[in-house]
Amino acid sequence: MVLQFEDDQQKKGKVQETVAENAEWISCPGYTCGLWQLFHSMALNIEPHEGMIGLLTIKGMVKSLFGCSECRSHFIQATEEPAAKRVRTRRDLVLWLWKQHNSVTARLA
Repeated sequence: MVLQFEDDQQKKGKVQETVAENAEWISCPGYTCGLWQLFHSMALNIEPHEGMIGLLTIKGMVKSLFGCSECRSHFIQATEEPAAKRVRTRRDLVLWLWKQHNSVTARLA
């Protein structure tokens, strides 16, 4: 799947449209899955230049809402790595969060 961005006015719709057309969704029940869905939705809906604000918001939510202390610790640690510190835009956050989610999925598989 390739995310393509046009101008700022089209970014949000283009990402959602591209993902929806090409994605194979695997639904998972449960609280943690719901949180990941919320985080991905939040990332897609922030202002184009507020990637770091979005990341810090999600980090705060993870601190408060993730019941698994090991999961919480992994996520918080990831937010302190160099790749996270480079998040500046909505696109940066969407891609960073996607990579983190894939990393978690691989670790749990």
